[in-house]
Amino acid sequence: MNYYSAPITSYAIELSGLPQDIELGDDIIIVDKIKRVKQKQRVKVIYEYPFEPEKNRVEISNAIVNFADTLTKFSTDMEKQIEYIKKNLATLE
Repeated sequence: MNYYSAPITSYAIELSGLPQDIELGDDIIIVDKIKRVKQKQRVKVIYEYPFEPEKNRVEISNAIVNFADTLTKFSTDMEKQIEYIKKNLATLE
């Protein structure tokens, strides 16, 4: 399957339904028998509650993390914040 032709999807899953030794970056195959869909997803975030392990969950997504896209996003966000600060500093003077 071509990555660019597939929509980006993400899910939150209770960790009890997955192996306990799961780690960030692990691949998971999601099979939906009703929709007849089989997707490869990657673990993005793991939420662990030491005193309430039944609440443990993972977030998975098929989006590929791209350093260039991430850098561009943060650069744009930083530029917006700098402009906001400049405007507010000008009004204080």
